[in-house]
Amino acid sequence: MKNRSYKVRSVAAAAIMGLTLTTSALGVPAALAADSTTTTAPASLMDPSKDGQASLTIHKFANPESEGTPTGNVGDATGNGTAVSAGFTIWKITGIDIKTNEGLKAAAQLKASDFTISGSGASATATYNGTIPGVGVEKVGTEHNGSEITFGGLDLAAYLVSETTAPAAVSNPDGSVTTYAAASNFIAFVPMTQNNATTGGTEWNYDVHAFPKNYSNQAEKEVEDTNAQVGDNVTFTVSGEVPRNLDPTNGLTKFSFVDKLDSKVSYVADTATVKVLGSDGTVLGTLDAADYTVTNESNTLTVTLTDAGLAKFNSSWKTTGKKIVLTFDVTVNQAGELTNTADVVSNNGSGSGDTTTKTNTTKSYWAKVNIVKQAADDQTKKLAGAEFQVYGSLDDTCTDADLVDGNKISTKSGTDAAVTDTWTTDSNGQVTINGLHVNNWDDNSTVSDEQYKAYCLVETKAPAGYELLAQPIKLTLNRTPETDFTGTANNAAAVSVDATNFELTATIDNLKDTTPNLPLTGGAGVGILAALGAAIVALGAWFARRSAKNS
Repeated sequence: MKNRSYKVRSVAAAAIMGLTLTTSALGVPAALAADSTTTTAPASLMDPSKDGQASLTIHKFANPESEGTPTGNVGDATGNGTAVSAGFTIWKITGIDIKTNEGLKAAAQLKASDFTISGSGASATATYNGTIPGVGVEKVGTEHNGSEITFGGLDLAAYLVSETTAPAAVSNPDGSVTTYAAASNFIAFVPMTQNNATTGGTEWNYDVHAFPKNYSNQAEKEVEDTNAQVGDNVTFTVSGEVPRNLDPTNGLTKFSFVDKLDSKVSYVADTATVKVLGSDGTVLGTLDAADYTVTNESNTLTVTLTDAGLAKFNSSWKTTGKKIVLTFDVTVNQAGELTNTADVVSNNGSGSGDTTTKTNTTKSYWAKVNIVKQAADDQTKKLAGAEFQVYGSLDDTCTDADLVDGNKISTKSGTDAAVTDTWTTDSNGQVTINGLHVNNWDDNSTVSDEQYKAYCLVETKAPAGYELLAQPIKLTLNRTPETDFTGTANNAAAVSVDATNFELTATIDNLKDTTPNLPLTGGAGVGILAALGAAIVALGAWFARRSAKNS
């Protein structure tokens, strides 16, 4: 046994020495001869042994400062905005083997738009709707969340990547909410050719980095209500940003305005108009009535672009249209605080679902003015029949220059009430002027030059037996952050304010008619004087006749 073992070792040694000698005799170095037996493929060929060892890392940034050419490397992150957290799900695309030339060619025909993503978050599912035979999807795992997400241990394959949870919305001080549309779905090849986009690739990158972008969406609401009184119309404007990351194929697939109107107003039929604006606010076009639908149910106004409207936008303004703007009128029916917020719903066509963006809140204010007329000498006696009119004053003075027809105010009470510009006290000496716009706030901001700074209450008819007021009573109605509402009425006997309900009550005294103090122009005394005068005349005539007769 020992001799055999030795023989084997000797034979082996001789064989090795013979191989060495042979190669040396042929002029081939031993080291090079050893390399000729290795099986390592060139780096330019895909390495099948990397199956289960590749990775895909997703970096999330919002509102990038610039957009470069992706290379699949981590260096693509330069200048890409603010890191935000989002959720991603990936599916391995089955039925195609990208490790072969034929499979890689087939994978190149895949488009993200050929897949439908249903649901969101970890429950999202994907379905292939394309035409390549045998293609399917296999979910790699549940959703991963963060601003830098790595899916490791991946097979060499093409992957469908979907942002199944967009970055969280951000609430702003003005009540608006900034939202982020989910990034478009995309297909990632793992591996991909290294540096192919710049210098021409010579090897494969098995650790791919992707940078799907998010862009913030904002919506804004404005109101034009300067000097509008209860019974008048005010104009609302709602503008929504078009998602910047529109799908290249589908474009904009939904755009809708949803406005739950305050109960104090009602929509004015056929006043809705929709326009498309460019980046500088220039109106690029106005949509026709057939391009959108208008519904008003339970005081919720919904305006939605139709298929025709979406097609018009995508064909005419897909790259230039930055905002879509809705304008409409409402009638103010009641006094008080009017708040309003709208939602803008859009879809960037990526298959990731709708994005709802809330506008800021607009606020408008109207106050009630209650007038109580009473006798100055008996405040328990309330006076009916006093008539009043109201004028607006731009300079807060209530001079004759303010008391002109152009400044005369008219209002109404409730949706069915008639508009009036004259108010008459009832049997209780009371009348309510329902709905004067506050003096220090208009168009959802501090007061403009055009808003009346005060109102002038003019008594145009006094109660029977009482004097007219000699001057207007100046009313100031102000919105305040501390108490919601306050007001004044100069020369009134008493003033009270109900801040919560935006009401001012002014009690006004009336003096009794001063006419009885004048000297009488008729009566019994005058008759007696007339009779005495007639008697004297008659007596003089009698004496004259008698004297003539005696003569």
